[in-house]
Amino acid sequence: MKKKKLLPINLKMYKKLIILLALAASLLTGGCGSKKDETIYIGQGKINLYLVNQAEVPEAKMQAIAEAVNIQLHRDILPIWGVDAIVHYQDPPNPKEKTIYILKDFTQFPTEVHSWGGFHTSGTLGYVNYKYPDYVTISTSHEVIEMLLNPDVKKTGYEACDPVAPLDYLIGEEKVSDFVFPKFYDSREVVGPWDYLGQVREPMKPVPGGYIFLFYSSNNGAFAGYTLGEK
Repeated sequence: MKKKKLLPINLKMYKKLIILLALAASLLTGGCGSKKDETIYIGQGKINLYLVNQAEVPEAKMQAIAEAVNIQLHRDILPIWGVDAIVHYQDPPNPKEKTIYILKDFTQFPTEVHSWGGFHTSGTLGYVNYKYPDYVTISTSHEVIEMLLNPDVKKTGYEACDPVAPLDYLIGEEKVSDFVFPKFYDSREVVGPWDYLGQVREPMKPVPGGYIFLFYSSNNGAFAGYTLGEK
């Protein structure tokens, strides 16, 4: 297990980015088709996602990314989260399909997003930044998992990779993202493990460099704050 090298945390940027992402679902669908959020994909049968290369990533690398993420989804995510999904390395058959675009960079998005490895605006639309080629598989894994577990982007308790964002593990020769278990978000669950790699020490406490964005239904799903892992 190795830790990713993280960019410096800018708290104001995080808050501003969440506001931007709340707008992005309606602003960024031009050219990619209309994307409709779904509440959650757990227990809905096989979910298909499509991985699209818009960054001139080598063909062999794209195949390796899809293979590693699919092994993770079937072997690691399905037994723990109950989501059955598969990633297809191909263009989606229609614009409404769940799609992850690997882009050369994020310059088409607001400035605050340019340095990010990836983000998703809904359970049907995600982006990965090839500006950081060493992390492209980790970022793809991260976004795929969170697209499946938190499709509406505003549901505290289903961002499965953010709390352990610095951590990854190998599947074959590719690194994929660590992820938390459902009980991580339940403070009553005092017996671990709370994440796949066993690095989380208690529920609702991200690892150093990890973070949680908080949204509350009583606040109409609006951004309410964040928790950062202590060093």
